[in-house]
Amino acid sequence: MKKMLIMAAAALFMISCGSDDSSPVTNNDTVLVKKITETDEDGTLITVLTYNGTKLTEINNNEGLRQVFIYAGDLITEWKTYQGTELITTDTYVYNSANKLVTYTSIDNTEEAYHEKITYVHNADGSIDYKEYNGNTPSSIDQLNMVGKIYADKYTEVVSFGAESITYTVTFTFDGKNNPLKNVTGFDKIAFVNTMESTNHAENITSETSSASNSTSAPKLQTTYVYTYDAKNYPLTVVETDVEDPNTTITTQYAY
Repeated sequence: MKKMLIMAAAALFMISCGSDDSSPVTNNDTVLVKKITETDEDGTLITVLTYNGTKLTEINNNEGLRQVFIYAGDLITEWKTYQGTELITTDTYVYNSANKLVTYTSIDNTEEAYHEKITYVHNADGSIDYKEYNGNTPSSIDQLNMVGKIYADKYTEVVSFGAESITYTVTFTFDGKNNPLKNVTGFDKIAFVNTMESTNHAENITSETSSASNSTSAPKLQTTYVYTYDAKNYPLTVVETDVEDPNTTITTQYAY
C-alpha cells in the first residue's frame, strides 16, 4: 500500500470542527503536532504542519514538497502533493453512508504515471478487506495487483506469481501511548491507507515482524521503534532501527 513520505504515524479522530470552516470549534487542550524532524544518514527532513482548528490544511517540508488537504465536513476527500508548483499526485477518498472509506484512488501526474485504486470492505469484527488495482491511465485502473486484510495488530497481503500465490503477513506491537496525529480531524478514516496498515490509529508502533506463507522460517523481526514521551504521553522522539542492519536508523523529533 502507498505510504506518504512525511507521515510517520496514523491518527484517531478526537475533536471535530464545526460546519463553518472559517470559525472552527477548537479545544485549547487539543494536542496537535506542528513540526516533524527526521534525520538519517542522508540528512535531515523538516516538515511543518498547518491547521484550521483541528483540520490539517497543508504540509510543507524543506525539500520543496507541499501537500494540501481538502475536506467535506469532517472527512478528508482529497490529498494533493506538489513538488514546488508541479502537481505530483492527487489522492481521492470516497466514503459510504456510515462515513467509512470504501475507495481510495491515487492519480500519478509524473512521467511514470503509476495509478492506483484500493477498494475496502469493513467487517463486523473491525477488520477491513481490501483489493488493490493499478493501471497506466486514470480510466483504466483495473489490473488486480493484490488482495489483503487489515487488522488492529497486523495486515496480510496475497500476491500472485503466475499459478503461485504467496501470503505476506506483517504483525505490529504498540506502546499504548498517544499518536502524534491523534487529534487531527478525519485521519482515523484514512490512516490505514496513507500511514500505517493497521486499524489501531491511536497508538504508536514499537515493532514490525514479517512472515511469508512460502517460507518455513520463523517470523522475522524487521523494525523496532523506541520512543521518549512528554507529560501527556505524546512522543517527543522516536528512533527507528532496521534489525537486519542496526547501523541504519532514523531519528524523528516531534514539536507540538
